[in-house]
Amino acid sequence: LLYGKGIVVVRRAWRSLTGSTKAPRGTGELRSALERGMAQYETDVRAYVAIAGALGVRMVLVEPPDISGDAANADGHAADRWRSAFGDVEPSLILEGYARQGEVLRRVAAETDAEYLPTSGFGLDSLRFYEPGDPIHFVDEGALVLADRLAQALRPLLHTASLTAAP
Repeated sequence: LLYGKGIVVVRRAWRSLTGSTKAPRGTGELRSALERGMAQYETDVRAYVAIAGALGVRMVLVEPPDISGDAANADGHAADRWRSAFGDVEPSLILEGYARQGEVLRRVAAETDAEYLPTSGFGLDSLRFYEPGDPIHFVDEGALVLADRLAQALRPLLHTASLTAAP
């Protein structure tokens, strides 16, 4: 998704410089890119978990937090925020991408020795935690809440972890 956002930003800049009215990439092409991206993402996550496991590192796969749902639309501008963050990509496709990222992390954790840590209960469902017009990046308060909730969630996992040193 990050690379897709970069492409959209470049495309917009090109259009403003050249005056070109070429239509943005179609939904079918974006959906195909999402499918390829999710497949690569799963391959990458599985590789990271396998390498970490081979080194004796315990992995915790953390659901990526974002502002969505009713809280994101508290002021009626949720779609505008997502379009601002990702350009010409429809917000529904972006939200699907985030949901599928979580599915990949849950699936990989269930099939490996990794732990999955959902962030949906972290209380990061208010616009005040995010940069204005940005449904992804935190302001300082949001980052502190995320750090605090992660620490609380990870603390019990430390007590169940093997304390033997890796070779």
